[in-house]
Amino acid sequence: MKLKITKKTKTIFWIYLDDEIWGILPGKILHFFGYFEPGEYEIDEVTAKELKHELEKYAWEKLLKLLAYRERSRQEAYNGFAKYGFRDFLIQKLLKKAENYNYLSEERFAELFCESLINKGKSRREIHAKMYEKGVDETLIEQVLAQKYSNKKNDEIVTRNLEKASKRYSNLEQKKKREKIINYMVRKGFSYHVVVAALQEKGE
Repeated sequence: MKLKITKKTKTIFWIYLDDEIWGILPGKILHFFGYFEPGEYEIDEVTAKELKHELEKYAWEKLLKLLAYRERSRQEAYNGFAKYGFRDFLIQKLLKKAENYNYLSEERFAELFCESLINKGKSRREIHAKMYEKGVDETLIEQVLAQKYSNKKNDEIVTRNLEKASKRYSNLEQKKKREKIINYMVRKGFSYHVVVAALQEKGE
């Protein structure tokens, strides 16, 4: 089997086995195998197996660091892995392992991410879009929104955003101000009819 080592950074190297990329390894691990410079080498099956084992160990370390920083969706974790060139079957294996240890949970991520966006005053539509961008399943998105985004919460968020918009356009005459507020709120994902009703309730 052919081993090819190319430099990624000063201390990290790309690993190819039979011209297929398998991921990255630090130089200190490669030194243990006797490889001190980038290049091409002929290796036996035993060495190849040991290198694959080291790649899996290093990939697991990278995943743990990724998940320790903050909660991630499965898609985010996958993308974080893929940029290092690790094989798809290895990524899937380690993501499953992380789920089994409860280090990675799509449900937990969805709930926490939804709550953080609610706290930032995001509309239901915008939250849905952002969760979808993170790769969260449509069914889970709707389930979490049903739990977290009540009608009362929606009213609070509409009021909060209206107050913000009203301050932003406070220097405009009433008709222009109302028009700007409506456009601002609709861009944020709030329903036109909900915004107009809220403005009427405020007497604007």
